[in-house]
Amino acid sequence: MRDHAPRDLRNGWAQSMPWLIRQVSRRYASAVAARLQDADLGGLPRPGYWLLMGLASGARDATQLVETIGVTKQAVSKVVEALVSEGFVLRTTNVGDRRRTDLVLSAKGLRTVEVIRSAVRGAEQAFVEEVGAAAWNDAVATLATLALAGTDGDEPANREHHAPEGRA
Repeated sequence: MRDHAPRDLRNGWAQSMPWLIRQVSRRYASAVAARLQDADLGGLPRPGYWLLMGLASGARDATQLVETIGVTKQAVSKVVEALVSEGFVLRTTNVGDRRRTDLVLSAKGLRTVEVIRSAVRGAEQAFVEEVGAAAWNDAVATLATLALAGTDGDEPANREHHAPEGRA
């Protein structure tokens, strides 16, 4: 197997998994930020990405977002306020329990989710082109195994991550 990593990544502290994951995450973040900017959606707060994706994946209120994303209720509350004020999310009264508030993606939020998904697909296609489909699929499978180790298999990471369309 060919070693694709530049010399500085193969030696020293840069070989650590947290650093490598951070670098890949930064590439995703850059791709998403560029696509959002191009779509005139630059007002999305950075943590808002995760909340929008949580809502798009089926979360309906702050409690479900806390469980889905794994952050504190205070953090969710703060980001939800920003998303509502920027027009990405709407608050609605829960039909089953009028004391509860549901969170729903607005048209702008739905458009934003599509832009994010497109940016992620584009980044993943670039990764596949760089390392090959087999290496990409191995990396995804390994990270999924690590992410789900010790869980019941119903974690968010198990729900919607796959190889880019038309690849592998």
